Amino acid sequence: MASKRVRRKSKRVPGGEQRGFVFGGEVGPRPPPAPGEVRPEFLAEFHDPDPARLRIGEMPLEEYLRQHECDWVIGLRLFVRALDLSALLKVHKGPGRKPFHPAPMLGLILFGLIIGVDSLRGMAQLAATDVRAWWITGGLQPDFTTLCKFINARADLLSEEFFTATTRQMITMLGVKPGPAAGDGTVIDAAASHWRTLKAEAASEAAKKAVEAAAAAPNDASLAAKADQAKRLEEVAAERMKRAKEASHSTSSVRVAPTEPDAVVQPGKSGAIRPSYKPSVLANPDRLIVGQTVIGSDEVAAIPLMLEQHRDLFGVYPTTTLLDANYHSIRMLSFFVEKDLDVLCPSGTARGTSDFRTGSDKPLSKTNFTFDETHDRYLCPEGRPLERHSRGQETHGQEFTRYRGKLCTGCPRLAECTKSSARTIKRYDGEELKEAADQVLEHPAARDEYRRRREMVEPVFAGFKGPMQFSRFRRRGLKRVRLEFSLRCVAYNLKRALGIQRLLVAVLFVRSHQARWRPVALIVVLT
Repeated sequence: MASKRVRRKSKRVPGGEQRGFVFGGEVGPRPPPAPGEVRPEFLAEFHDPDPARLRIGEMPLEEYLRQHECDWVIGLRLFVRALDLSALLKVHKGPGRKPFHPAPMLGLILFGLIIGVDSLRGMAQLAATDVRAWWITGGLQPDFTTLCKFINARADLLSEEFFTATTRQMITMLGVKPGPAAGDGTVIDAAASHWRTLKAEAASEAAKKAVEAAAAAPNDASLAAKADQAKRLEEVAAERMKRAKEASHSTSSVRVAPTEPDAVVQPGKSGAIRPSYKPSVLANPDRLIVGQTVIGSDEVAAIPLMLEQHRDLFGVYPTTTLLDANYHSIRMLSFFVEKDLDVLCPSGTARGTSDFRTGSDKPLSKTNFTFDETHDRYLCPEGRPLERHSRGQETHGQEFTRYRGKLCTGCPRLAECTKSSARTIKRYDGEELKEAADQVLEHPAARDEYRRRREMVEPVFAGFKGPMQFSRFRRRGLKRVRLEFSLRCVAYNLKRALGIQRLLVAVLFVRSHQARWRPVALIVVLT
């Protein structure tokens, strides 16, 4: 007997709203929302239970946490809910089962990052087993898939703009004022395996084979996708080979990761050469991150981006930017001159302090030679002149003037200075900026100010690699890596703000007419 299909009739409930097969108003297809429109019914219903109902035995969970010195978890929940999460609410656009509210979801992710759990499966396990996570989520237990969907649906929102927005609210709550800022970067391993990296020649050969395979089967979408990926890998390898040649570096070490072309194969802090990125931060005297970004390998390129973030937060640039010797370049110093900003950045070797080293094959550093601007020449530590000899240009376009010693013959220390008959020095256009930066740091007040750099920015990376156990990115590709690092920086700032003993932040909540908690007042008390 043929089966009969039974269609359930829709019921009309005046003033009602969609609930499964029940519709309110007129029956018929509803027009799609206009671009940017968020219908109220898709925002009003979120699953967001109150953790005050939870108990450990006979003891309320809040009291249990306070007795076990976990007050910071209570503060974390309040702080997350004091943030402007309106953009995250607008992502949910469809009917069905009530979704989890973004506040407990985001709070769980930040809580996991703070305590060193950076995998979504680990965070799902926290929600099920950790009583601290129960307070943050109100007892909700999102699984791995739910957390994945939450992040992927809001990837464009949980980026550097989210970091800037949350940090702006944070510094307002804490009453943080603009001042000096210290910048630095580090190397963090990418998710890609270092065992599968390819040299540029191998990447080119792999791209050739992938294109031939795709051409042989034009209807195979998977082969076409592999060919596109292989061609992109070849382009990345060719671009890195070009940059290495321009910088006069060896091209034999240029490699790319097939599964993550954005990652740069470079040495880390331990010396191991692996696919990695260089995240950078700008920290203020309170050790809060006030600028952050991730690039492939050029730390200098991160500074302008982070300074703009600082201006977005405070309305002004830092009063002084403190950088270590890795940033001591003409390109970096020229940027600060063009912006008319103060910077303290040493060359790494104090001028005039080194001496000849007997038996050393290494030429004396250029910083030991004094440039005489009046006569357009250099003077060596022995007082012998190096006169202007010729003009030249590096492969990457930077121009220089070559100076050559005229009285080197007969110098008793010639062998300790150079292996040729006369010492030569290249002076690049704009090198006077480096000399000016060194002269500034000869002033005692500038040295005292620069000593603050270490205590401002280095504890940030110590916190990342220590308690937060951040040694490798979980996500692949530069865009996703930047999202991950932004969330890590927000988590770090929340932890730092909650740990500042001289500030007590209290947020009051009341019930709204929609029976949801919302922040209505913020009190900052200085102790």
